[in-house]
Amino acid sequence: MQELPTDRRRPVFAALRTSEDGTERAVTVFNFGVEPCPVRVTLGEGIDALRNYLSGEVIRPLGGTVTVDLGRFGFKLFAVGRDAANQ
Repeated sequence: MQELPTDRRRPVFAALRTSEDGTERAVTVFNFGVEPCPVRVTLGEGIDALRNYLSGEVIRPLGGTVTVDLGRFGFKLFAVGRDAANQ
């Protein structure tokens, strides 16, 4: 698991998780605070799309970053990859 940089220090946490065989990746973003907030997450290069595992929402990074809207004590879990939008 690799922590990802965000534009907020606390109470937000973001990470990239890669499966042991390297075939699957996921991004998780958590808001441990009582206030809803948008969070800009720096993903880096090579990620073309994120697909929310729960809602199916697809986000396409721009310049290696995405903005994720989180509710109070909210989280989002995304599948990562070039084909994430088609899964």
